[in-house]
Amino acid sequence: MIRLLESISRFAGSLRWLFMPLGLFATVAVGVHAGADAVDDWLLTAFDWLDGRCDRALAALLLAAGDLFGVEASRIDGWVFGAASVVDLRERALLARWGAVALELGLDAGLALPVLAYRERESTPTALQDRARQILAGRGLAGNRREDLRELLRAVLRDPTPMRLLLPPIIALVAIAAASRIASEVQAVTFSSLSLILSVATAGTVARFAALLALGGVLVSLGGRATLQALFWAHKRAETAQREGRSTFSRRSAGLVLLAISLPVACAALATARLTSFFR
Repeated sequence: MIRLLESISRFAGSLRWLFMPLGLFATVAVGVHAGADAVDDWLLTAFDWLDGRCDRALAALLLAAGDLFGVEASRIDGWVFGAASVVDLRERALLARWGAVALELGLDAGLALPVLAYRERESTPTALQDRARQILAGRGLAGNRREDLRELLRAVLRDPTPMRLLLPPIIALVAIAAASRIASEVQAVTFSSLSLILSVATAGTVARFAALLALGGVLVSLGGRATLQALFWAHKRAETAQREGRSTFSRRSAGLVLLAISLPVACAALATARLTSFFR
């Protein structure tokens, strides 16, 4: 039995190269989904405002046309009512929902590129230093291990492309939101299960503790890796563009559309995290 368990453990360990990138992608996807929920509400509000403006403009146009051609007021009222009913709340909600879904899928595709390039050799501190030395080898910066990541950050400050500066924080924000969502689910499931056999107060305390463990575990094991991988990926792209002799404008404008869209979504995702709820 012990040998069987050891064999299963070794087999599972050999697949870390597969499920670790998938785990990082899932973390990013959950965080983006949390932000897309808020975007859905924003889009619905925007569509309501736009529909109201269009209804007023169309009503004014129909009234002016009716006065010009001497159309009866009752008929003009019917036209105005029909025009206002073309796009009602149901259509606006559907448009907002599909807009949020399209945005979510697009951001999943855009933000998945860095984390899907993750390799398990980057998971340990020594390997992270080795990876930094490999990236910086072209500049002759490889040296003391403690200095490698510092030099990487200095290189980011020397050539502050938007992808270098903003992509890692965006990944960190969506990772925090994802960890909060997962911790909330763990808390809810734990409380509903333990409340059947324990008092409400005891079940709540244990559920809160389990949620904090889940929150910390996801942030350390997945969130930190995803953020570092985004930093390495953005740095590699910047170095490649510089070696290819691209203009400063071309390097500075790379990824601006993705960043401009994903940053407010990431901020919205963080706003839904409500981390303080786990400590009350």
